[in-house]
Amino acid sequence: LYVRIATTGIANTPIYIYKSDDFSVLVQDIHLLWGVFIGISIVIALYNLVIFFSVKDIVYLIYNGYILSVITLMGVVLGYGFYLFPESIQLSFNRQVVALNCFVVVFALLFLIYFLEFQLKKQWHYWLAIGAVFVLSVLFIVSLLIPEYYSAQIYFALVPPVYIICFILLIKKMRTGLQWGKLYIYSWVPLLIGATMQPLVLMGIIEYSFFSQHALVIAILLEIVLMAMALADRMRYQKEQVIYHATHDLNSGLPNITLLEGKLSHLLNIEKEFATCLIEIEN
Repeated sequence: LYVRIATTGIANTPIYIYKSDDFSVLVQDIHLLWGVFIGISIVIALYNLVIFFSVKDIVYLIYNGYILSVITLMGVVLGYGFYLFPESIQLSFNRQVVALNCFVVVFALLFLIYFLEFQLKKQWHYWLAIGAVFVLSVLFIVSLLIPEYYSAQIYFALVPPVYIICFILLIKKMRTGLQWGKLYIYSWVPLLIGATMQPLVLMGIIEYSFFSQHALVIAILLEIVLMAMALADRMRYQKEQVIYHATHDLNSGLPNITLLEGKLSHLLNIEKEFATCLIEIEN
């Protein structure tokens, strides 16, 4: 058996010849992984759509845009897109890999901005991230018009600065004592590991295997789940803040009359003896 490979990319291309039974097991494992990835992603997307119509927070729509763009991109990279879309549509997606990558990064940046609420103060960190979104949006349009070979080079040149901007935003928010964003920060860990493993496999540094081949899709799945948990934690925190502001003075942070009345009503309802002391402060 003579096999010859010609490529303009990385020269180390792993090739394995499977026996019939082994290949059947491989296909089953791949389809199982694809099913889990697509199923969990769609369930989370539908759940967030319901929450969006309840709370009208745009961050849930941005998160859904990220999920759908990732599903579409991975459908091109892994090939399962032919199971989801008509062949003509999937073939058009296959020809626009760079544009899909731009789409994913744009939604990732927008989610980072709105999840961590940088749009509220609009400091230089916000405008830096918005500038990156604008540049990637322009590249998205340009990549539809020029050959992939050239648009890919531009995209890979932009990726490192985008990652730096993301880390600047994360570090900036962590310094403010961010309590409800820890899960979101953790969600970057599997993504970075998965994204690092792929080139290492192609360069032959890490041995080719089922896990190493699909490390990125597993990492993205973990990231999506952690992001969903982070959104839930954010909603819980926001509800706690609403209750706190309703029962405490905004300037002093001390309990207000609303909380006092609630406590007194509770004591009266359970018929427990108590005393109320009124202290008037002068000067």
